[in-house]
Amino acid sequence: MRKCICFLLTVCLVVALNGCFKPATETPKASETIDPTTEATKPNGTTQPTGTSQPTCVTNPTTPTLPTDPDKTMIAVSVPSTQEYTKASDGTLLFQYSYQNLSLILHKPEVADRIIIDFLNRIDSTRAAAQNIGNAAKSTYGSVPNWIAYQYKLIYNPTRVDRNVLSLSGINEIYDGGPHPNRSGISVNYDLTTGDILTLAGIMDINATLNDFRDLVLVELAKRAQSDSLYKNYADT
Repeated sequence: MRKCICFLLTVCLVVALNGCFKPATETPKASETIDPTTEATKPNGTTQPTGTSQPTCVTNPTTPTLPTDPDKTMIAVSVPSTQEYTKASDGTLLFQYSYQNLSLILHKPEVADRIIIDFLNRIDSTRAAAQNIGNAAKSTYGSVPNWIAYQYKLIYNPTRVDRNVLSLSGINEIYDGGPHPNRSGISVNYDLTTGDILTLAGIMDINATLNDFRDLVLVELAKRAQSDSLYKNYADT
């Protein structure tokens, strides 16, 4: 009788232990369908909670291809300004001379150098006029109440930069006393293929008339009449 009871207890223990070590759920395989509202299957067959993301690494990244066509090469233009000051012995500012240098990067360095030299020559040609204004400031200071420093300003801004043309436009501003400075527009256009200065004669046909040029100007003005707040009768003017 004891042997029967021991045998039955042994069988029950084995069955109980076997039930404890059996996994409650099997790991889903990659091909198995998972309820998208609870979890998602990862490519290797494991699961992760819905809403999380795994970073994706790009294998064998490609190297960017730089353009080999010279026409598509980057054109870089910079016109940093420089100021020169003249002060009185008491520290009062008498005169300010503002001008610019030109930095130009092209696929044709010789063309860039030619344009830069021409630009710097234009700046140098104004130094004599600027010096005269500075001398006038020195001689006038002390005899004028409520002193305002004199100035000579020559400032260009790039208005067109593409593979064919570089256009610089700006102002020449002079103040040598009086109620306000005197301002005049300045501009220069360069052919970026040769470095030549573009003139009206160079871009208009020899048979073109004044009316032909007027029509070209009106076409461009019409594109920006609203943004520039031009008068309604600007075309007639």
